[in-house]
Amino acid sequence: MNQINRRRRILSSLLVPPIGYMLIFFLVPIFVLFLYSFWQTKDFEIFRVFTLSNYTEIFTNNVNILLILKSIYIGLIVSAFTILISFPVSYGLTFNEKLKKYKNYFLFLILIAMFSSYLIRVYAWRTILGSNGIINQALLFLGIIDEPLGFLLFSRFAVVIALVHILTPFTILPIFSSMQNINPSLLQASRDLGANNIKTFFKVTLPLCKNGLISGFLFSFILAAGDYIIPQLLGGAGGIMIGRVIADNFGAVFQWNLGASITFVTIAFLFICFFAVIYLFRLFGLSERLGRKFNKKKIINFSQISKNIKSSNLSYNFIFWLKKIPFFQIYTVLFLIFMFFPPLIIIIFSFNSGAAPTFPFKGFTLEWYKIALTDINILLGLRNSIFVAIVTSVVAGIFGTAAAFAFKRFSFRFKGVLNFLIVFPVTVPGLILGISLLSFFVFVKIPLSLFTVILGHLVFTIPFVFLNVRSSLENFNPTIEDAARDLGANGITVFTKITFPIIKSGIIGGMLISFALSFDEFLVTFFVVGGGENTIPMVIFSMLRRGVKPTVNAISSLILIVSFIFITIANRFTKLKVEL
Repeated sequence: MNQINRRRRILSSLLVPPIGYMLIFFLVPIFVLFLYSFWQTKDFEIFRVFTLSNYTEIFTNNVNILLILKSIYIGLIVSAFTILISFPVSYGLTFNEKLKKYKNYFLFLILIAMFSSYLIRVYAWRTILGSNGIINQALLFLGIIDEPLGFLLFSRFAVVIALVHILTPFTILPIFSSMQNINPSLLQASRDLGANNIKTFFKVTLPLCKNGLISGFLFSFILAAGDYIIPQLLGGAGGIMIGRVIADNFGAVFQWNLGASITFVTIAFLFICFFAVIYLFRLFGLSERLGRKFNKKKIINFSQISKNIKSSNLSYNFIFWLKKIPFFQIYTVLFLIFMFFPPLIIIIFSFNSGAAPTFPFKGFTLEWYKIALTDINILLGLRNSIFVAIVTSVVAGIFGTAAAFAFKRFSFRFKGVLNFLIVFPVTVPGLILGISLLSFFVFVKIPLSLFTVILGHLVFTIPFVFLNVRSSLENFNPTIEDAARDLGANGITVFTKITFPIIKSGIIGGMLISFALSFDEFLVTFFVVGGGENTIPMVIFSMLRRGVKPTVNAISSLILIVSFIFITIANRFTKLKVEL
């Protein structure tokens, strides 16, 4: 009995802090936001009087409904492109013998792209797509166009391409993870039974990785449809999405009640659309129908073609060399260029002596770095970001590690539900998380400051430490600890001498990832930071709104380098699995 009580006390001490934190600063804020959707706002004051007029106004105002539908449309386009881009890369890294050797390096590059600054990558596309941007300058130089293409920037095209660039790394991981569970012998067996490559793909490969495709689709769809910064910086009048309207209602417009109701109506539309797509197109059934369709059309493979045309040396040689083309390798290289070209451009222009980020270079200079590192606003922003990131990573390390131990070492009721509660915040758009926390802090009268920024950052960094440490515990043999206790070691000695040395790589890796995420986080910080206490992403955003200055390139490059260093170090420690 004493042993049972002791285990219960240990479980409570490990589980209550992280679960309690997620309940208070994740679920409760969302519930408070839901309450705001039924309240009234007048003359910049919130009245806690129940009303349905907010929802009535949404459905009687065609503009809001049209913007919701437009956001869903853009979300579907973005998620479709991310799936189409991610699938060939994942397939090549899984089944192509030449690429498989480099999959660990590739996954490291994906982590770099995934955790690179959101705001800086958006700014990079603004530099590339602008009237004086790289694309227009190149087309003008080649004589293909006579004047800059106006549709590239401040348009729906710019919004889509930026969202695809930012969300593709998040889509590729679940697809790649699902393909790792496919036994290659199944594909070979399908071919041995007479199925060609096309039929094998639709009958075997696609059904087995459908869960990864659904996860990637859901993640990119929700985040794309709920984005509010990319439409603001790149969309112009034609690229406005519902996220911008929600953000404005929680900003200068101060219609929190309307913004909250629009949020929940949008969430309802998003999930209805998602489940409708899954229901109507069910990837498993769709793959079978497509497989039958292709099979009926008798798709001919290269080997059959070569047998039928051996009499023609020219045709035979063409087919022979066509089969030798490394399509997956070429595609993967193009993918990496797409991922890393935008941030690389920012770094290159940070050394350009010219004030405008355009070619040709005026000359090499370090002047912009000197100006940036002597700017008091930038220095204060850096100081605040470093402080927030350090505190966030330490607390997330403690809470995430405790939760990982509880879930790995103990059995308890509602384990699946509580696991979902800890991990789910990673999939919530920053807009929803930010306005929920803002509503909660105002509701309980907590002044906005760096402290509230830390509270907000912990919500989405604790899951990363939790997943990382839990992964480290997968191969941990608890009998080692039992042996140490049998030899007379107490609990503290067992943890410090046995347990911690084995799992420290997972803890350190998770904390480093938390630091990198917190350091350049913007979407949540925008809503919960106090006046006069800006972090460095807030400083950069302010500079972008006032007009691009060369110092933006310099400070953006420094942030990218810092993120790269921390993710590189974390990669040496981390055991984080790609099913994240």
